[in-house]
Amino acid sequence: MAFDLSDSESAELQTFLAEKYNSPSAEWLAGLEKKFTVLQAFLEQGQASTNNGPNNTDNEPGTSPSAARAAALPVVSLIYCTHFIGTDEPLTCYAFGTISQSTFEDIFWQKIDEAKNESPEIGIEVYAAQDAYFNLHFGGYQFRILYCGREGLVRRYPNVLDAPAEFLKHWEADDVVAQLIMIQGLRFASDRLLSDLGSDVSRVVFYYLRAYAIERGAYYNLFISRHDNRVLHTGHILGLMRTALPRLTNKGHPWTLRNVVAEVFNMILTGQTFVNSCHTSREPLPERVGPAVTPFSQSVLMRVRAQPMATKLNFPSFIKINVEYNGASSIAHGKLLAMIEGQIRKLRNSVSILPKMVVPKDSPPSCLVWPGRLIEMSTESRKANDWVYVMGIKYPKTDLETKQSLENMVNAWTRELTSREDFDDSSCFVSANLLDSSEMGGTFFHSTESFRRQPIPGPKRNEVPVNDSDANKSPKKKKQKVEHSSNGPSTSLRTASDVLSRLKYDPDTFDIDDFRIGYEDRVEGRIKEKPAANWELDTQHDDFIPEHRIEYFKKCPQNGGSPEIMWDKGKRIDKIFNSGNSKEL
Repeated sequence: MAFDLSDSESAELQTFLAEKYNSPSAEWLAGLEKKFTVLQAFLEQGQASTNNGPNNTDNEPGTSPSAARAAALPVVSLIYCTHFIGTDEPLTCYAFGTISQSTFEDIFWQKIDEAKNESPEIGIEVYAAQDAYFNLHFGGYQFRILYCGREGLVRRYPNVLDAPAEFLKHWEADDVVAQLIMIQGLRFASDRLLSDLGSDVSRVVFYYLRAYAIERGAYYNLFISRHDNRVLHTGHILGLMRTALPRLTNKGHPWTLRNVVAEVFNMILTGQTFVNSCHTSREPLPERVGPAVTPFSQSVLMRVRAQPMATKLNFPSFIKINVEYNGASSIAHGKLLAMIEGQIRKLRNSVSILPKMVVPKDSPPSCLVWPGRLIEMSTESRKANDWVYVMGIKYPKTDLETKQSLENMVNAWTRELTSREDFDDSSCFVSANLLDSSEMGGTFFHSTESFRRQPIPGPKRNEVPVNDSDANKSPKKKKQKVEHSSNGPSTSLRTASDVLSRLKYDPDTFDIDDFRIGYEDRVEGRIKEKPAANWELDTQHDDFIPEHRIEYFKKCPQNGGSPEIMWDKGKRIDKIFNSGNSKEL
């Protein structure tokens, strides 16, 4: 396979894809594979004695003691869908096993705790754990794991990827097994491409096509769905690349990087892939430049990006949702956007079944959410934390009554969203509007920004231990100690309010998500901690705690560094402003 780019062209293109679309380097992908192998060692059960081909326990029950013991042992096999992901995307994994969901959850948390105790610097943080679904960060990579208990499958084929089609076809009605069949197809396509094109060419071609799909609003990389002509997910892109090779051979063209991309574009533009009525543009897009001009260039992607939204998505109406966030916490920012995105999916479902509307069976309503967070560029200067979500809508009839019903639904959705308890109206503003396609002429950019997440503790973890002597101190004595010390030779100690304001409004120096506040809980009579980003200043809020109860600010780096007290009222230490006794230190 010819890598028909010069070294400078290749470096420039890969840098462009990394900056604009979070495309990974070869080294990043190699590191991902290594971390997955470590996760396998953590979570797999019973693989050492069962992974040498299929077991025959389904057909031959086995009566020997060793066979009985083998049949009783738990087996868990961890696989991933595909490593062709962006650096901002998690690696989707499935754990197939013979044990119950609750047992797997126990094993998961036990292994996580053991890993942290043995190597505190290992860098594992769990962000979500519910119904055998886990989302975690490990060594600089994101993983999401779904456990599936399928004893009949796993006993027969402990390495589930080896299960033949003849065996799996008996499970076709099982959605999880259907996912496994798709994963097998993905892995086969990936292996063949790596063999035919080589790893470097396969990677560059895939991520270029992925960038194109992102700009067309068609890229999708959640748990693999059944075939949907409205999206171009990883499996579709790999399939297009595989199909392009024999087509090039039949035409007598060499398998060069440019030729593979050009052939894939040819299939896209001749309607042989995901492009349908939702993505068929009214005006020719820039990639329709004719056979004399190669579609493989940065300029093509930039010209596609510059097209109006109504050109990329062929819808007569749109719902445009603007979100403005003014808070300081990256974790709170990410949680808020995740909540809003979940509510947008609910709005999509409501719009798809508009009440009191007679829908012809041959012309159902169509609703498509642009799969990603957008940035709108205009002549006005854009604020750093302004985001846009877009939803295209098409109904059989667009009379005044239908439009009014849609507007009422959008307004009701906005009111419900902003009245939720987890919506912070002091730092976030949301507006949603129903617009005609002629009003969607702005330029929208794909956002590559990601946000930090708050780790969650395991189910058996306890509160952070505190010093008994500190917990027994009365607030009055502490206050007297501070007042007495303020008359000494050292400078006065800056207040807890000053420290909290500095953390919130000086993000270039301090990351508020790294800090926890130690405060006196008068109900329990001891010191407790909570994230500084969650400290409530509104005196009417249920979670409000008076400032005089704050005892210390502790820095707990999210990257696994050692905790450090940065401000302590009792010891008059202040490493934020260098006040109190800190100058002497």
